[in-house]
Amino acid sequence: MSYDFTSLAADSEKLGSALSESDIATVARVLVQLTEDLSFLDEIAGYIKGPWDYSVKMPAATQEEISARLIETVRVYAE
Repeated sequence: MSYDFTSLAADSEKLGSALSESDIATVARVLVQLTEDLSFLDEIAGYIKGPWDYSVKMPAATQEEISARLIETVRVYAE
């Protein structure tokens, strides 16, 4: 499967806006998939109590950090 990371990275504001409306647990899993860095799962494990977004009680700062890391990862893939 192939993805157009260049288009995604071209408008980081739009990507950031889309991520802010996304389920953060899913965003974190995408980050893990792309980076192969399982430490993100350990970092957020205590905040996720169930499969639905209303079960995630994660600090805003942690959510913002995950989104920022994913945006940066998309930029790297786009290069």
